[in-house]
Amino acid sequence: MSNRWNNTITKIDAETNTLRNNVERAFFDELNKSGYQRVTLPILDYADNYVINGGYHAIQNHYKSISTNGEVYSLPNDLVIGLNSVASGFIEKKGRLCGATEIFNFLPENTEPSNDYQIGAIAYGMKGVEIEAEVIALAYDFAKFIGISNPRIYLSNTNIFQGVLNTNAGTNAQRSRLKNILKGKIESDADYSTYQVLNALKNTEGSVTIIQEVAEKVNNKQSIDGLLNLFEISTVLEAYNINDSVVIKPSYYGNNEYDEGMVFFISDDKGRVAVVGGTCKYKKGKEQVDCVQMQLNVKDVIDIVKETKIFDTDSITVHVCIAASRQALLSAFAIKEELKKEGMITKFLYDVTEKDVMIMMQKNKEKVIMYVDEEGKIIHS
Repeated sequence: MSNRWNNTITKIDAETNTLRNNVERAFFDELNKSGYQRVTLPILDYADNYVINGGYHAIQNHYKSISTNGEVYSLPNDLVIGLNSVASGFIEKKGRLCGATEIFNFLPENTEPSNDYQIGAIAYGMKGVEIEAEVIALAYDFAKFIGISNPRIYLSNTNIFQGVLNTNAGTNAQRSRLKNILKGKIESDADYSTYQVLNALKNTEGSVTIIQEVAEKVNNKQSIDGLLNLFEISTVLEAYNINDSVVIKPSYYGNNEYDEGMVFFISDDKGRVAVVGGTCKYKKGKEQVDCVQMQLNVKDVIDIVKETKIFDTDSITVHVCIAASRQALLSAFAIKEELKKEGMITKFLYDVTEKDVMIMMQKNKEKVIMYVDEEGKIIHS
């Protein structure tokens, strides 16, 4: 039986929704401590506001609407682009923003759904290894918070591989051409020369000590500058005491078309990716604004927190079953106030009989259940 939602618009179940809300709340709480301001993205925005790193071609992947005055509006298809659009309207030239939104892709790849939910943050109007290291460290701390015992920071720079292609091609080549070369699609001598170099590096990864080894093989200014950036970031990360968790991975060139410069992702021992991020630029009028961004990989994060049970509240939740009387309600409200002082969560069930609650206690022995009878007396499991 066909389902109209298959590979188009997806909906989530109640458990996933609860976990996603918990993840989102925890992420914003952590970032708020570092000066990030949460903002709400508009449902529709001017299509031109969703241009980043000069990628006008990307607008074809937007659901669009035409207003009565002929303006073209778009639904957001990427959280970071949406946050940059919000930042472009701010008076402050520098800032830290975070947010979450449903995003929509008009031309999803392969069998991917047209919608997704994204949670992330940007530091805009700032550049340099210090702010890049700050964002990486915040992402690392959140990975630890959700229960990843040994997060690995995979660090790269898009200029390492792009520099090889640009040097061989004699021009600033499109990212799509680089992707095709890495897939073995060779269409020119420049492509072949690039493939020879990059194929030898595609499996190279390790500590900061491999930077010198890679530098000897790429030997062009753009690639060397990218490697130098990684070395400098690693030096700053020593101050955060997380440099031992860094893996230099030159073959990683980001998840997004707008990634330009430093890119990273953080994963657990099972290869599940918790956070991705990197640097980019967006337009504010005629000005190019620097931006460092990070996004949660929501699906993998939810899978991780299901396993680590970081948001499991069963041990502090009391189910209060209340008989059908005013006295029972008064006693239940008093119980709730006392439990709140102890940091407990209370869930009320109304008009419950003693027979019903005894059945509940037998079937849910792992749960804390209280019964307030018609006279206001308390029975608990």
